[in-house]
Amino acid sequence: MSKRIDSFQYLRCLCAMAVFVSHLPYFSKMNEMNGQAGVALFMIMSGFFIMFSSEREKNNILLKKIIKIVPLYWTLTLLLFLVAILKPTLLNYTEASGIQLVKSLFFIPFYVAGSGHKPIINVGWYLDIEMAFVLLFAIISKINFHRRGVYTGTILLGLFFLGRLLPSSNFFFEVYTSFYVIYYFVGILFYYIYIYI
Repeated sequence: MSKRIDSFQYLRCLCAMAVFVSHLPYFSKMNEMNGQAGVALFMIMSGFFIMFSSEREKNNILLKKIIKIVPLYWTLTLLLFLVAILKPTLLNYTEASGIQLVKSLFFIPFYVAGSGHKPIINVGWYLDIEMAFVLLFAIISKINFHRRGVYTGTILLGLFFLGRLLPSSNFFFEVYTSFYVIYYFVGILFYYIYIYI
């Protein structure tokens, strides 16, 4: 089992690299599809691993994610915000907006005209969705740990179909009912397949 999990971790690393490379200026057009595939796989594995890791340690699920992500993400966000203040010509859509800074730091989605879902750090859009997923999973785990996967997956599936059946111009609604939420559901589904194989 350990070797199989290690293989997943290697794949997760490759996905992260694909997403990172796709955001580099030179590669952004050429690797857009690879970046999207990397994001999809990353979200699927996130759904899988949150189930796997919570089986071994069910406490402080959200806190562990915050400790893992926030220090580096906040540091990079604040550094880029400083660049936006001192050298705004170096950036395309990032501006020295206090409101955008607060929303970026606390994973609150916002729309940037001409750019879409664009926190101060480009990849922050993924973290907005990721942190919402982890928050949902942590809440469900507190309510019913043994059925956490079933209940979280059902809510994700419901959000996905809600977004397809009820298109809305509300940006929050669009983000949290986007196609991306289905990938977390698939990850949870793969976990159940994995443990019963």
